[in-house]
Amino acid sequence: FFFFFFSVQLMSGEIAVSESALLEEVAEVGRLRTETKPPPVSEEVIVNVICKHFGLDGCDICDIREFDSYDDRNYHINAKGIGRFTIKIHNGADSDAVRNKTISDQDKILLHLSALGRDVLDVPVPRQRKTQTQPGPHRCDNPYWAVLSHSDLTTTEKTSASRSESERDETMKDGEQGKKEVMYVVRLLSFVEGKILQDVPQTLERLASLGDKLGLFTKAVNGLDAAKRDHLWDLRHFLLIKSFVPSLNDDKDKLAMINKCFDLFERNVLPIATKLPMTIAHNDANDNNVIVLDDTKGEETENKGTGNLVKGFIDLGDVIYTWRVADIAIAIAYACVTSDEDAVEISRAIVNAYTTHVELEEMELHVLHTLACARIATSVVMSAYNYAVNPDPYLLIHSTPGWRSLKCLLAMDNAAVNAFNTLPSQ
Repeated sequence: FFFFFFSVQLMSGEIAVSESALLEEVAEVGRLRTETKPPPVSEEVIVNVICKHFGLDGCDICDIREFDSYDDRNYHINAKGIGRFTIKIHNGADSDAVRNKTISDQDKILLHLSALGRDVLDVPVPRQRKTQTQPGPHRCDNPYWAVLSHSDLTTTEKTSASRSESERDETMKDGEQGKKEVMYVVRLLSFVEGKILQDVPQTLERLASLGDKLGLFTKAVNGLDAAKRDHLWDLRHFLLIKSFVPSLNDDKDKLAMINKCFDLFERNVLPIATKLPMTIAHNDANDNNVIVLDDTKGEETENKGTGNLVKGFIDLGDVIYTWRVADIAIAIAYACVTSDEDAVEISRAIVNAYTTHVELEEMELHVLHTLACARIATSVVMSAYNYAVNPDPYLLIHSTPGWRSLKCLLAMDNAAVNAFNTLPSQ
């Protein structure tokens, strides 16, 4: 899901923003991210890049395969004798100097979390570049990045030898026209071993382990200065989703559900918006970004009895400084969408485990149900909008079950909502 930057003013819990300017920004940045998706990269180029820039020279590199990604390129590699990695090639829009602080903040957070140890909380750790400063025409002082051009990513020894000078010049036509050449930030991250949560039954025990690891995440990043940006998927900006409701094409049932979410947010959250504690949040703990131990590989032997329990997180692309309760609400929201367990029991399992590490205030518990609904509403509305702009099936992963889950959450009576928002011990 794409993010973008826009001008907002948060005062007394209310957001003031020009809808026309917002829609223009969404359309422009969404277009840029799609248009500047990195080109497919050959195995030869991948090997050359990681050897040249990340110090894996002489390694036996194998098992190169691409993962699904909406607007970046992600490849799995196995460097025999060293380990498995993910090479991530960011789209040109996010790699631009105006926006790439978001990527450096991800590195800062991941390196901070890595100090906990992989047995406590496993996250992808960025590998330092071979040289302190990237030499050559595309200078880069960030020690965890390589910055490469379209030509760098598509030119192999064979194609370079066969191309004439005029053909190579053609790849730089944007530069000839006075436009800035698209550059791509490339990172090499340690691979988090295991299965994604989507691939195993989401039992209450497993979801409790999700709450436990999320609590460790929150506790570890407390006080860290990073990820302070404006982001559409920040729950603080939920009311901005009103601008995208027309993408539902006047579906009365869906409109009624979304409008009820807006009403709940305005009634329950806005009055206390400026009082809710703030912290760094992963902001996207869905079942594709949560990694569990893989029983089939015997990983549970080191942590007896913990097979298929959550071990860590991947993809910090949506990381944000926001309300502390947002992360737990988001995890609950996606669990309600993808698990067969009862929603109240899901909430209680996750929150009870989370609060062994981080104590939530009463006002945070009070808005859990509303914020879970808000996140699902954001997901289904933005899926409809993004799919209309770019019909990629990846965008609809949580759409159908999302509507079904939202309907169930909104149908809860007051007693069920109160139970959803209450710790089991209370």
